[in-house]
Amino acid sequence: SLFKEAGLIEVEVHKDYSKNDRVVSGTRPLL
Repeated sequence: SLFKEAGLIEVEVHKDYSKNDRVVSGTRPLL
């Protein structure tokens, strides 16, 4: 995913998107 490529952005994005299970399931870099 784009988040995996970003690397540094993964953390912030994961925090914001963790409330949306659908998004997290599609972009699970740090779970």
